Amino acid sequence: MAVSATLKLGVVASCCIGIAQHDLGLSRGFMDSILKAFTMQSNIWIAAGCLVFLTFEIAQRGARRVPAWLHALKFMFTTSALLTWIVFAVLLAPTMNRAYLLSPSNLCLHNLTPALALLDQINLDADSPMAAKRLWLTLIMPLLYTVAFFMAYEITGELPVPYFFLDYRAYGWFGVGPDGIGVLYWIALLGAVLIGIGAAVQRLQTAAQGRPLATSALTVLAMMGGSAASGALGLRSVVLPD
Repeated sequence: MAVSATLKLGVVASCCIGIAQHDLGLSRGFMDSILKAFTMQSNIWIAAGCLVFLTFEIAQRGARRVPAWLHALKFMFTTSALLTWIVFAVLLAPTMNRAYLLSPSNLCLHNLTPALALLDQINLDADSPMAAKRLWLTLIMPLLYTVAFFMAYEITGELPVPYFFLDYRAYGWFGVGPDGIGVLYWIALLGAVLIGIGAAVQRLQTAAQGRPLATSALTVLAMMGGSAASGALGLRSVVLPD
């Protein structure tokens, strides 16, 4: 239970620190209203899920008798957090400057939370794997967020968060041109990425059953290495204004 508690509390702490650092103005970057960002939503979801699971374990003195629907929900939250990591690393980090990339908020919300959530999932939820035919569940939370994003954009006329890949006014829905592709293509691509994330988590759960330490170490190294490589492309000397 000690490992489980450490990972779950680590997820919660990372989420809280990331929020606090941003809201205190110490790590402000491309998100002035962080609560509208998928990053924040996914961090809150997985932090809440970890707290619920930890509560069950404490109440049952280390036992893991958790309803199947909660396992499914936690799997959905974990894959959403991992989508945050991938989207930021691949699409957004190369456009960020040094001040935000090296900020505590970014390091926690886009890196530490997803990594700890994945370690918790592959090591401590392997006894309740998600069936391949139910991988579509990974799409639910991001799609709900996307609908809310579009509604806010339509009402206010301003992007809630500068996610260019959801800017249907600038790029259209089905357009393909020198400036970019339509939003629906991005949604389809990210949906495929989510399914791939779910499948990868399943494989890591299987691998972790035989070699938990090696699988965990290689997983973290791969994630942090990917973040560092993409961040290096966008490092600049300009410091963000207060």
